[in-house]
Amino acid sequence: MNSQEFFEKYQINENVLRDTGLVWNELIEIKNDFEKARDKLSIDANYVADRLRTFDCIHTVKTRIKDPEHLIEKIIRGKIENPGLSINIDNYSCFINDLVGVRTLHLFKEDWETIHRIIVKTWELKQNPVANISEEDSERLVEKYQYNGCEINEHPHGYRSVHYVILFERSKSKKIPVEIQVRTILEEAWSEIDHLVRYPYKDGHGVYSP
Repeated sequence: MNSQEFFEKYQINENVLRDTGLVWNELIEIKNDFEKARDKLSIDANYVADRLRTFDCIHTVKTRIKDPEHLIEKIIRGKIENPGLSINIDNYSCFINDLVGVRTLHLFKEDWETIHRIIVKTWELKQNPVANISEEDSERLVEKYQYNGCEINEHPHGYRSVHYVILFERSKSKKIPVEIQVRTILEEAWSEIDHLVRYPYKDGHGVYSP
């Protein structure tokens, strides 16, 4: 991965990177370490996905492992936004919650509460779920999310989805974070259109990068 091509592709100022204290060679070490772990992470993703597929209220389940370049970009942007953050090869998997992603689609909005109960009953949550809502969503819907323990995020592009970060127990001594996104099929279609129009990196960010 060429540094200059990377900075141009992701619209990152090299001087800004230098100011964060991050070192390019150390970022490459993280990238290489992550690439070695991807096969195991794929197994973890499929295990979570197969468990979700057993429930009738869930229509479709997709999995993805984060792209290594997007991992490095996320680390850089995280450090820019939070200079006190210390991320290295030993702890990056604890800070980045979406190395493993599982997307869960359902047909009807009311199915969400059933899926929510399934997730919180089946796995330990690393943090409170986040409900991404549109400014047009009703107060009743917002209250329903809050009642179920969700934090509310009004998304500037009307992106609707509820995001969970679970702790998947790979072994008795190892738990890894897995992000589960839950939305309707219609919401999925809208997010794909939005992603196509705005990606890649018109403003330096993607909605849900592969």
